[in-house]
Parts: sequence; C-alpha cells; structure tokens
Amino acid sequence: MELMLIIKIVLMVAGAGALVFLIWLLAEGALTLRKARTTITELQERIEPTIAHVEQITSSLEPAMARIDPLVERVQLTVDSVNLEIMQVDKILSDASSMTGTANSAIKKVSDVANAPQKMVNGAASKMRTAFHKKTAADRVERALDAAEAPAPKQLDSGELFEKAASDIVRDWAAEVAETEQKVEEAS
Repeated sequence: MELMLIIKIVLMVAGAGALVFLIWLLAEGALTLRKARTTITELQERIEPTIAHVEQITSSLEPAMARIDPLVERVQLTVDSVNLEIMQVDKILSDASSMTGTANSAIKKVSDVANAPQKMVNGAASKMRTAFHKKTAADRVERALDAAEAPAPKQLDSGELFEKAASDIVRDWAAEVAETEQKVEEAS
C-alpha cells in the first residue's frame, strides 16, 4: 500500500505544481493583454489625428483633382494641334525643297541657253585658230621636206583652209542651235 500512497502524494504534488503553473500562466496572460490593450489605445490616440489630417488633405485635394481632368484634356488637344502644325511645316518644307530643285533645274537650262551663243563663238574661234595653225604646221613640214630635198606633200591654200574651217563651224553651230532649242523645249 505504501506504493499507492507514494504515487498519490506524487500525483498531488504534481497536480498542485501544475495548478500553480496554470495560475501563473493566466496571470501573465492577463498582464500581457492589459499591456497590449494599453499599447493599442496609445496607438489609436496617435493615429486618429493623423487619419483625420489625411482625410482633411484628401477632401481639400478633391476640387483640385476635378480641375486637373479638364487641364489634361486641354494639354492633349494642344499637343495634338502642335503635331498637326509640325506635319504641315514638314509638308511645306518638302514642297519648298521640291520647288528649289525644279528652280535649280530651270536656272541651269536657262544658263545653258544663255551661254550657247558664247560656246558657239568660242568653238568657231577655236576652229579658226586650229585651221590657221595647221597652215603654220604645214609650212614647217614643207620647210623640213625642202631641207631634206624630198617632194612636198599637197598643200592646201589659205582659201581652201578657210572654206573647210567655215563649213566645220557652220555644221557645229547648227548642231548646237538644235541642242539649245531642245533644252528650251524641255525647260518649258
């Protein structure tokens, strides 16, 4: 029996220890809840004015927000109109560039037409110089052949040289006149 008595005593001591532990645990839980309630109350007292201030700021911003929507629409319309103007300026610049190219081409053709008589005169003078210069070269060849006592090649007289040079000049001049007339027709 004694064993039973010892087990009962041990169980009673263990139950009393467990009961003391539970009481201590409940007391600590109650103290923790009281501290938590105090902390929550303090936080609530601090947060309530901040929330009220945020609500006040939000309510004061509502009219400003209502005014921003039309401003955004106006800005969008302004940006769209600026884009249209830029596209028109781009088209105008493109047209101006095209007209500049056409004007440049017309000026070149007019310049060619205006310079054609000068080119014809220069060509005629050059051919005349060449024709008379050939005579001088022919004279040199003749003198060289005479010096070598060889028979001289057939020599054209100055009248024949002039006639040949004049026919070449007239033929070239007619070709340049035809070319100039064609350029004038293309320009117009």
